[in-house]
Amino acid sequence: MTNLEALTAISPFSVNPLLFEKTLEDRGINANGLYNSELASEIEVCAALIARVVYYQPDTSEGSLSVRYDRGAIREFANKIFRKNKMFDNLIIKNKIQFI
Repeated sequence: MTNLEALTAISPFSVNPLLFEKTLEDRGINANGLYNSELASEIEVCAALIARVVYYQPDTSEGSLSVRYDRGAIREFANKIFRKNKMFDNLIIKNKIQFI
């Protein structure tokens, strides 16, 4: 399994696959490298960082198709990982406007 596949497996939402790859590369992880348990914590952080991006994206509608995320669940998912890794500056704070 690659690092990209590991990240995709633990991410509870669907986003542009390039966002997964970019997040890994930004954290210094080779997306196509072989996953090992030493990277588990870093892969989790990548999932939380992607959750942060999803949290701040607007809901979208196109015709009869609507994409809406449960922001409370996303915030819980990301903040649990950020707290576990002592990344308190990355916590998602409800109703705080964030420009990305």
